[in-house]
Amino acid sequence: MVKLRIREALLAFVLVLSCGLMSPLHSQVAQDDTAVREMWAAFEDLFQQGDSEGIGRMYTEDADRRNGQAIFASGRAEVQQMYEDIFVARPTRQEPFDQRTRFEYDVRFLRPDVALVDGFYIQPSGARGPFTVVATREDGTWMMAAGRAGPTID
Repeated sequence: MVKLRIREALLAFVLVLSCGLMSPLHSQVAQDDTAVREMWAAFEDLFQQGDSEGIGRMYTEDADRRNGQAIFASGRAEVQQMYEDIFVARPTRQEPFDQRTRFEYDVRFLRPDVALVDGFYIQPSGARGPFTVVATREDGTWMMAAGRAGPTID
């Protein structure tokens, strides 16, 4: 009976200790998840506004991107130019609310400082295409380091 109570007390102690140790880790993951989602929300806003310079600032200096037509851009300046080419091809630089591209995505952490933003972009016509972005935390700020977009599927 005494051995059972000691065992129960030890188990309770281990559970309380492990919860205390896991709580800060869980809290950091939740904060990082929020920060990555805020980064993506800022990207969406800049995309809808047609702001290639703003989007360029969201990418790391050595970032790269491949678009749905398999065109590759290397470095922040080329990635920014890739977005500029998208925006100048629009009838108006800023997309009207009912003509906006939508994004559905999930966030998964590969390491504490590397996140994968993975999902689909949905054009106003309803055509969907896959995309993946690798985000890295640099000096406390989440930035896009690599992006891939697949062709649309009608």
